[in-house]
Amino acid sequence: MADEQGGDLEEGIGESARVARLRSALRDARRRVRQLEAENTALREELLNAGEMIETLAVDLERANLTD
Repeated sequence: MADEQGGDLEEGIGESARVARLRSALRDARRRVRQLEAENTALREELLNAGEMIETLAVDLERANLTD
């Protein structure tokens, strides 16, 4: 009976350590997701700005071609 209780205790400690590692991994994954979301937002803004710049340059080119 003592062996069973000792085994249960060791198993419980092992399970607690596993849960702690999984929680830590989950926190790290959530942190990484937040970083990726922020990066995604920044890149989308850059892409929109680049698109606007391209449209402006295209209009300028058309105007230049019309005056030539």
